Amino acid sequence: MDFTVSGDTAPDLVLLHGIQGTRAGWSAIAKDLTSDFRCILPNFEGRGKRKNNFTSAGLSLERYASELDSLVQTNVQPGYVLIGWSLGVSVILEYLKHYEHEHIGGIVLVSGSPALNECRWFHHSDPAELEAEILEREQRLQLSEAAHPAAVATLWSSIKNVNHEDVLANIKLPCLVIHGEDDEDCPIEHGRRLGSQIPQAKLVEVAGAGHSVLRSHPELVSQQIREFVQHL
Repeated sequence: MDFTVSGDTAPDLVLLHGIQGTRAGWSAIAKDLTSDFRCILPNFEGRGKRKNNFTSAGLSLERYASELDSLVQTNVQPGYVLIGWSLGVSVILEYLKHYEHEHIGGIVLVSGSPALNECRWFHHSDPAELEAEILEREQRLQLSEAAHPAAVATLWSSIKNVNHEDVLANIKLPCLVIHGEDDEDCPIEHGRRLGSQIPQAKLVEVAGAGHSVLRSHPELVSQQIREFVQHL
């Protein structure tokens, strides 16, 4: 798997990117957290070293969760914290649905949703119109690096009817939910559902923040993650 590691202080933080982004979306926050923790940033299929070398079969939450399991089994120390933004939240929920929780210290869910079937990140089904919509969203979110548009389209088709609400009550882990009050892609109500339905969750609502809270409020996100992990 394509991933980078920085820092050397336990616990390990595994930071997962969004549907169109890459690990670069976490760069500023990871740089700050590296002084206190070991940060591991993977790129899933369709971006990074595999941006132009991907298969349709590899673009699903099930495959991403399987890749995540391989990563933590071979490169991550017990007590690690899973941290996801947007799609990364859904990967974490899928992972928790299928794999053991015993070595996880906690989870951080940023700008995510338990019900992708109620979100409409993209509206078009016509390939040309969908590609244009993908490029427009890439620009709106101001992504410094982006996934291959065809990989995004294929993955969206795979996940757009997913709902993880049946998983939430069974998550017996400390959880921090960070969500922008003005999130246009995963409305604040989705963050509130994560915060209320996960038993040990704490919700932080960020005033004036949209979906790109990593870019607009990096210091706040970093500080909230640091305090959460240190409390663990």
